[in-house]
Amino acid sequence: ALQEMGKLDSTLYFYNEALKIYKQKDKKQYQSQLLNNISNIYERLGDYEGAIELHDQVAAIALELKDSTTYLQVMGNHA
Repeated sequence: ALQEMGKLDSTLYFYNEALKIYKQKDKKQYQSQLLNNISNIYERLGDYEGAIELHDQVAAIALELKDSTTYLQVMGNHA
């Protein structure tokens, strides 16, 4: 279990580093994908509040981009 947790921590680190770059470059679609991936890790780690907050950010970006598929997927995760 600790080994997997270490892998998740490393994954979170690199996702967050990539997210910083995509925010600087204003690449909303990539931000959305990374936020969704990070929220999935939060769920696996038991941080459900953090996961929901990130899902909300993904939903907001999806609405901004008029990406109904992503929006519906994220809202389905709330159910």
